[in-house]
Amino acid sequence: MSVITAVSTASDQTPSSGDNPERRQQLTVDALLDRAEVSIRVDLQELESLLLLIAQKPIPLDHLQRHRLMLLQANRLILETEFEQADVILDQLMKLIPNTTTTVRAIFFRAQIADILEDYQLAFLYLNRLDQYPKPAFSTSQQFEILTLATNLYSKAHAYKVASGFSKRALSLARKSKSKRLLCFAYRSKTDVLIASKKIDASKEVALEAINVCTKANLDIELAQSLINLSYWEYSQDNYAQQRILIVKAIALFKTHSFVVSMNSANLLLAEAYLLDNKILEAERILNDIFDDVIQLQVVPDLVLGYRIKALMFEKLGLPDDAMIYFKKYLAIQNVSNDLVRKINVAYLQSRFNSKIERQSDVISQIEVQNLDLMAKASTLTNLMILTTSLLFLSVSFYCFTFYRRRHSILMTDNSNFDDLTQLYKPECGANLAQQMMTQCCSQRKSFGTIYIDIDFMSAVNNSFSFDFGDIVLQAFAGKVNDLVQDYGIAVRKCGDLFIVYTPDIELDELANLVTNIHQSLADLTVDRQKIVVSCSIGWTWNNSVQSDKSNEVLSLLNEQASQALHQAKFNGRNQCVCYEEGKIDESLAEDDFRVSSY
Repeated sequence: MSVITAVSTASDQTPSSGDNPERRQQLTVDALLDRAEVSIRVDLQELESLLLLIAQKPIPLDHLQRHRLMLLQANRLILETEFEQADVILDQLMKLIPNTTTTVRAIFFRAQIADILEDYQLAFLYLNRLDQYPKPAFSTSQQFEILTLATNLYSKAHAYKVASGFSKRALSLARKSKSKRLLCFAYRSKTDVLIASKKIDASKEVALEAINVCTKANLDIELAQSLINLSYWEYSQDNYAQQRILIVKAIALFKTHSFVVSMNSANLLLAEAYLLDNKILEAERILNDIFDDVIQLQVVPDLVLGYRIKALMFEKLGLPDDAMIYFKKYLAIQNVSNDLVRKINVAYLQSRFNSKIERQSDVISQIEVQNLDLMAKASTLTNLMILTTSLLFLSVSFYCFTFYRRRHSILMTDNSNFDDLTQLYKPECGANLAQQMMTQCCSQRKSFGTIYIDIDFMSAVNNSFSFDFGDIVLQAFAGKVNDLVQDYGIAVRKCGDLFIVYTPDIELDELANLVTNIHQSLADLTVDRQKIVVSCSIGWTWNNSVQSDKSNEVLSLLNEQASQALHQAKFNGRNQCVCYEEGKIDESLAEDDFRVSSY
C-alpha cells in the first residue's frame, strides 16, 4: 500500500460528525501533516509527495495547520542547506503569532541553523531560550532533539562533562519512549562525545550497541556514522585492515543516500588507514579521487586531515619538498581550526555568565510565553496586548543593547588573552587570573600550588629541525598540559618554552601526581604518529592553608619558590621534577625574571 493510499484509507475510516465532507477533508489534512512530520526524518521524496497532496486540497488550512505546514517547509529547507529561505519562512511564521508549541519549534530550528553556520553565540542564546520554556511545551521527540543539539554544542566547546550529561539524559529519554529511532540517535551521540573526549576504549561498547539498534531501525546514515565511530577503536588498536572494512561499509551507505561530505570524510579516513598500513598506492588512489572535492567544499576538519595525509604520504615516498608544501598547508588550516575552537569556547563561556543579563533574559522569555498565549486566546483584549507588547519591546531592546555590549567586550578581550600558538593564557591574563584565585584561597584559607615547566634543549630542537617543527612540539606539549590541568587550575605560556601552572585548593598528593603526569606527558609525545624524543624540567611548590591578607605577596613568593626549584632541576641535570624545600634549594641559581636560560 502506498503512503498516500494508506493516509486516505485511515482518514476514510475516521468517524465524522454528521457525515460532513468538509470535516472529513480537515481530518485528512491533519493526517497528512502527521505523516509528513514522520517522513521528513527518513524520506524526503515521500515528504514532497505529501506536501504536494496537501497543497491540492480545495479547503483552506486553518491557522494551526498552516503553522505546521510552514514548520515542515522550514525543516525541509534546513536539510537541503537552504538556510536563508528557511529563515524567511520562520520570520513569516513568527509574524502570524503562533502558539507556544510552534514558537519553541521555530526557536529550535534557528538554533540548528546557527550551529551549522558556526554562529555559536547565537546558537547558545537560542539554546538558553529553549531552556526557559516549560517541558509540556515539547513533545518527547522535540525534547530529545534539543538534548542532542545541546550535546553537540557543548562537545564542540570541549565541555565534555556537560555534553556527557546531556547525552545521558537523551539516552534515558529514548529508553523511556521505547523508540528504536531515538535509541539509535542517542547511542550514536554518546559515542561521539566519548570519541571527542578521547575515551576511545569506552566508546567501543557504545558504538556496537549503536550499530545494533540503528540496523534494526533501518537508519542507514546513523548506522554509517556508528561504523565510522567503531573504526576509531580499531585505529587505536592498530587494526588497520578491520578499520578499512568498517569504513568501506560506511562509504557504501553514504553513497546510497548521496551524502557527499560524509563520503569525503570517510574516504580520507580510509586513505589514512591504507597509508598507516604502508599501502601507499591505495592511499594515493583514494586521495586523487576525492581531493578536489575536499578542497572545493572547504570543510575545515577534512582539509586538516587531507593535508596531513598528503604530507605523510610524500614523506613515505621520499619526496621531502612536496611533503613540506602540504605540511605548511596543514599548519595554516590547523590555525583556522584552532580559531574555530576558540570561537566555540568563547560562546560557551558567554553562555555560562550568571549575571543580571541572564536573569533579565529569563524574565523576558517568561513574558514572551505569557504574551504569545494571551494574543492567541484573548483577541478581545487588544489594548492590553498593545501595552504588553510595548513593554516587551522596550525590555528586549534594553536586553539586546546590554547583551551585545557584553559580547563585544568578550570578543575584544579574548583576542588578547590567549597565546596564538599554544592557545594557553598569555602572561598578563594568566597573572590576573592567578591573583584572583590566590585572593579567594587566602580568604577561605585554602591551599595553593604553583608549577614551573621548561622544555629541555628547545633551542637544539629548533636548530636541528626547524622553527616550524619546534612550534608543533610546543603546540603538542601545550595541548597535553592543558588537558591535564583543566580540572585543577590554569596553564600559562610565560615565554618561549617556559610554562606556568596555577592550581588553587589542591591537596599535596594531587599536586605531586599532576606534576608527575605533566613530566611523563613528554615521554610519549608524538607528532603525526612519529615519536619525538624530548624532555622537560619542572619546579613546583605548595602552600597549605594560605592565611595571609596580602595575596599578591603570597603569589610572588610561590612564583619565586617554583622558579628556584626549576633552576635546581636544570642544575641537577634536567629531565626531573624538584619540589621546593626551604633551606635545600640553592637560591643563587634563581633569576629575577624567573626565566630559565639555556645552558
